[in-house]
Amino acid sequence: MIPARHHLIFRRALLAVGLLAVAMVAAVITMRLAIHGAEIEVPDFRGQTAADAIRNAATAGLSTTIGDRVYSANAPVGTVVAQFPGPGATVRRDWIVRLVQSLGPQTVTVPRVVGMQQRDAVLAIRQAHLDLGAVAIVAYSSAPAGTVIAQDPPPSDRGGDRQRVALLIASGGASASH
Repeated sequence: MIPARHHLIFRRALLAVGLLAVAMVAAVITMRLAIHGAEIEVPDFRGQTAADAIRNAATAGLSTTIGDRVYSANAPVGTVVAQFPGPGATVRRDWIVRLVQSLGPQTVTVPRVVGMQQRDAVLAIRQAHLDLGAVAIVAYSSAPAGTVIAQDPPPSDRGGDRQRVALLIASGGASASH
């Protein structure tokens, strides 16, 4: 037979162990909610205007900053072309999402190369971040050999970054083409 005193101690020990187990489970659940409850998934802001992305980020519980502005031939001016962290990333509430905003397609002014020697004209075209297009050489007595007598597109035309400039070059003899 177990004395009543031992029975009482056993019941109190069992109760203490039970209460300790409940406290541990509650602590784990509370910590999990505190840590993971403040995490959210980053939405996709690409293609939105910067103003819309900032507003949508605030609604989602995130902060934003415009990190960079870049030229983009595929995105209209003012739209978000990239973001860090990317869509789907899990972050804490109030995390700062860095947005990259489009400046639209880069445009350059075509330099005037008519009257220049071919070598100098090619350098001017490359310095303007344009590509050299077709080069044709024709017999033309009114200009020294190797001189640019026409260009396409014309000077001061505004175009995209990788626009080609074609040249017509004077030669001292019969017509030829490169």
